[in-house]
Amino acid sequence: IGNGVTGGSNTAGVTIGSNNAAGSTTLIQGGNAATAVQVQTATGGTVSVGNNAVNNTIQLGTTAVNTGNTQTIDIGNLNAAGTTNVLIGTAASATAGTTTLQSQGILSVGNAISPTINIQGATGGTIGIGNNAVANTVNIASASGANNTTVAIGNGVTGGSNTAGVTIG
Repeated sequence: IGNGVTGGSNTAGVTIGSNNAAGSTTLIQGGNAATAVQVQTATGGTVSVGNNAVNNTIQLGTTAVNTGNTQTIDIGNLNAAGTTNVLIGTAASATAGTTTLQSQGILSVGNAISPTINIQGATGGTIGIGNNAVANTVNIASASGANNTTVAIGNGVTGGSNTAGVTIG
């Protein structure tokens, strides 16, 4: 479909399914091979999902009971030379919204190949850790075994108008 387009602007528009039938569903399903379904562009292209300025829910993975199966969803998983930038959440142009990262078990951010993790808010923002009105244990640099860990609180604040207020307890 749309293969071998020549002449003119060399473009081919392909629609699979209906774009005007309310409540319609289009299923694209591949086999069980590692590359069963691929959506990709040529060099420098863009793959867009749900970018049509209407109410969209984009579901990756199942919402049904999935007993006995493991789903792995990789976003920005590049194991070769190059740069991968992954943005989760929204840009400043949005009027509202909340970005939630959650896990049934342990939620891990970073690993052995990402030695620096920045958590930061916007100008005047608030970063809360463990402030959800339930019993929490917040561990900072509490790994067992031999390690050299420096915990810096309010460190590196310089300049006349910059201040670091630290409250413990």
